[in-house]
Amino acid sequence: EKGKGEEGLRPGKIQLKTKIMARVRVEGKY
Repeated sequence: EKGKGEEGLRPGKIQLKTKIMARVRVEGKY
């Protein structure tokens, strides 16, 4: 599964993704 692979890749990357998602949410894109 994609999510599993990403989690195993790097914890820092997930944090970065969460930050981007939060920013996109603030902008009102999602």
